[in-house]
Amino acid sequence: MRCPHCHTDNYEGAKFCLSCGCPLPRESQAKKFFMAALHACLYVALFMGIQFLVSFFYSFFLSFSMMAPHLLSGSDLGDDAVMAITEDIVRIVNNNLHTMMLLSGLLTILTLVISFRLRKKSPTEEMHIRKIPLLRAPWCVVFGVALQPVTNLLLNFLPTSLLMDFEEQNALADAAGPLAMEIFNVVILTPIVEELIFRGLAFTRLRRGMSTALAVLISSALFGAVHGHLVSFLYASVLGVALAWLMRRNNDSVIAPILCHAGFNGGNYLLQALLGDTDNPLLFFSVTLASAALLVLSGFMILRPIPAGDMRE
Repeated sequence: MRCPHCHTDNYEGAKFCLSCGCPLPRESQAKKFFMAALHACLYVALFMGIQFLVSFFYSFFLSFSMMAPHLLSGSDLGDDAVMAITEDIVRIVNNNLHTMMLLSGLLTILTLVISFRLRKKSPTEEMHIRKIPLLRAPWCVVFGVALQPVTNLLLNFLPTSLLMDFEEQNALADAAGPLAMEIFNVVILTPIVEELIFRGLAFTRLRRGMSTALAVLISSALFGAVHGHLVSFLYASVLGVALAWLMRRNNDSVIAPILCHAGFNGGNYLLQALLGDTDNPLLFFSVTLASAALLVLSGFMILRPIPAGDMRE
């Protein structure tokens, strides 16, 4: 809260300014709720807006570069030619989807850092990049990896028509391109960017104006909503609850959900390597059972009290 007299930023809930000692104005609960929700939505809008702008300008310049020679030559493009160019544009965009993800992710982080620096705030503190217990870090990754097959099992209880539609959309959205770029984006960059936005910023801002439980539900719903499809919304929302819980259990640090998110996304590649296209129910059951056991074990390790002196980088 900013002091109206000396304009010093004070912590939320402070009654007197830490700098000049003047009484700070009290905000109504409704206003705090509204402002918390507004700040959270603005950060999510920033995230979505940068993704849209990168994809828009990439597609625009690609379309212009492919159409310009025909327009400059004065040749008349028929419907077949326009259709062929459109198909080429869609194919090239899909082949470079991970390049666009890389650009939008890096641009999002850069925008956040510059924004906080201009407001004379610490980006690491504003995004809750804090120390976590060293021995808990690998268990956060294991928790995410184990959560992937368990989530897939639960999704099988959804209506078949809904799952088929979800798989068809995923098949259409599958991007070609270098596998290394895909893994880097999905397993490393995406967890970092999404956790900074949805847990480090949106979740922490929501908690300033409402209960932690409600902040978890709203931030998780926002996280699910940006994934589009109803099936994606369901599993991303459940994942969002787990990630917020991990953050609360680990010094309110965004590092814990980043590690878990990376494990969850990486778990999909592990599942593909283990199961492939096999329909063997015994193998599927064995992998799921082992994952459930790992999920319980890693959850227990995360719930254990933090040993004294274990708060290291």
